Amino acid sequence: MLDLLVREKSVAFPEVLYEQYDLLQCRCFLGIFPEIGRVWLTIDHRLFLWNYESVDDFQLFEDQDQVIGCVGLVKPIPGVFLDQITHLLVVATPIEILLVAVAYDRHRNALALYRTDIGAASDNVMMTSIVGTRDGRIIMAGGNGKIYELQYQAEDGWFTRKCRKVELSSSSYSLFVPTFLKFSNE
Repeated sequence: MLDLLVREKSVAFPEVLYEQYDLLQCRCFLGIFPEIGRVWLTIDHRLFLWNYESVDDFQLFEDQDQVIGCVGLVKPIPGVFLDQITHLLVVATPIEILLVAVAYDRHRNALALYRTDIGAASDNVMMTSIVGTRDGRIIMAGGNGKIYELQYQAEDGWFTRKCRKVELSSSSYSLFVPTFLKFSNE
């Protein structure tokens, strides 16, 4: 079984990110997005996207002040964003879930981040996993054991907001139970 794994190349972690880690006050998370050739690293409220093919190429997103608990990379719903937007970063904090537009040029391995005004309250639920479907749906697992969908559209509707978090894991019977009777450990 060990013959299946072969190290082809090692890349050193950028010294700048080690220096940022030394400033850690609360939490740090790390993952990889092979679709865009980046390692992601959160240090408190800052999100770093590092091009692992280059020691010096990384982007920083820090346009919010809450500790980031989970990050996901998903395909956007067609027609909501400009054609240059190839992906969305879903950035989850205990307070809110934000969408950050990503323009990725695969041929140049170039990446640009754009803050959108699309987001929803997370209601003090820390998301533990975020995945996207081929058609642009965003599914999230909450630390409370529930499954959510982050639904978004280009504009507010008559009866719907531009972005909302919808719980998918409760039964339809729970809609008929008055809120004062619902007991929860949240």
